[in-house]
Amino acid sequence: MAIPVPSSVDSVVERLHELLQRAHLAKTEQDILPPISAADILNGDPFLLSDTSSKTPFAIIETAARHVFHELLVRHSRQSE
Repeated sequence: MAIPVPSSVDSVVERLHELLQRAHLAKTEQDILPPISAADILNGDPFLLSDTSSKTPFAIIETAARHVFHELLVRHSRQSE
């Protein structure tokens, strides 16, 4: 069951997906160590969520993170079936 995402959250969800993809490319080992740093995934981008305003309410970012987390849980639970 997909969770509907309000349109104000869409840009943050998209940015989180982009950052996760960069992290996946930066972390070639499957082991937890060594950790990657923010510099490994930002590629010169000065802001972690640069596509969002500095006045973006915390609730929008939290909702986007919950949505992405839910997507990951659903995807991985289906793969393990």
